[in-house]
Amino acid sequence: MEKDQGDDTASEMRNTKARLLQAACDAAGGPQAFAARLEVSEAMLRKYLSGAFQMPDPLLLRAMDLLIEERERFFEAKPKERPGPDGGADS
Repeated sequence: MEKDQGDDTASEMRNTKARLLQAACDAAGGPQAFAARLEVSEAMLRKYLSGAFQMPDPLLLRAMDLLIEERERFFEAKPKERPGPDGGADS
C-alpha cells in the first residue's frame, strides 16, 4: 500500500510545529516562562508540547513572535561583523 502524500505533509507540519514550540520554550527560559508569555497554564502548555493538543494558531503565532524577538536581541547584542566599504570589517 502506497503512503499518501497528505500523510507525509501532515507529519512534517506536526514535526515543524513541535520543533518551533520547543525552540520558543527554550528561548523564553523554560516552560514556566513560556506559559506566562503565552498566558496559558503550564499544564496546558505541556499538552501542546507533547502533541496531546494542537496549539491554536494565534498562540502559535505568538510563539513565532517570541523566537523572532529573541533572534533580534541576539543579533543586536552581537558585534557588527559586516564588511566595510573597503571589504574589511567595520571597526
